[in-house]
Amino acid sequence: MKRFFILISFCFSLFSCSLEEDSYNLVVNHYHSYIGIMGGSLFLDIQSNSHWSVSTTADWIRVIPESGVGDGELTVLVSEAEEPREGNIQFTLPDGMVKKAFISQGNEEGFIKILEYPTGYNDGKQYKGGFVVLANRPWTLECEDWINIYPRHSKKYRTEVLYKVTGKSGLVNMHFTLTLNDGTCLYLESRFFMY
Repeated sequence: MKRFFILISFCFSLFSCSLEEDSYNLVVNHYHSYIGIMGGSLFLDIQSNSHWSVSTTADWIRVIPESGVGDGELTVLVSEAEEPREGNIQFTLPDGMVKKAFISQGNEEGFIKILEYPTGYNDGKQYKGGFVVLANRPWTLECEDWINIYPRHSKKYRTEVLYKVTGKSGLVNMHFTLTLNDGTCLYLESRFFMY
C-alpha cells in the first residue's frame, strides 16, 4: 500500500511538472508604441519562458528577429509615412496563443518643419522656387500678396510648395508663416536677388 501511494505521488508530481512546462508566457515592455511620421526604429524587450515567433500584416513594419527563445530584444523598423496610421505585430507561442503589440505612427503632438529650405532661380523677369514642408497635421500658409504660391494649405504630411515672384528688382525678402490646425506655427524667411 505504501508503494502504491509513492507511485501515485510520483505520477502526480510528473503531471504537475508537465502542466508547468506547457504553461507558456510572454510579456512585452510596451504593448502600445508611438513613432513619428519620419519613421525609424523601436526596441521592445521580451520576457518569455518559451519559443516565440513574430509576424505583422503591415507592409510598413519590419521586425528583427522573427523568432526567438526566452528573453530577448525585438527591433521594429518603421518606414516613413504620409499620414497617421496604426499597425500591430503578433507574437505566437507554441500553444497557439497570440499576443499583440500596437504601433501608432504620426499621432504625436503637432510638428511642422521645412525639409528642404527655399531655393530658386531667375527665369527671365521672374523668380521661381520652392521648398518641402513636413507636418503631421493639416496646415495653412501666409505670405506677402505679391508672392504667387501653391498650395497655401495642405492635409498631406509631406508637401512640395512652389512659388513665383514677378515685378520686383534688387534684393527681395520673403516671409512665410505656416500654421498647423492646432495653432503650432513656423516662421520662415528667405531672400534672393532679382535682376
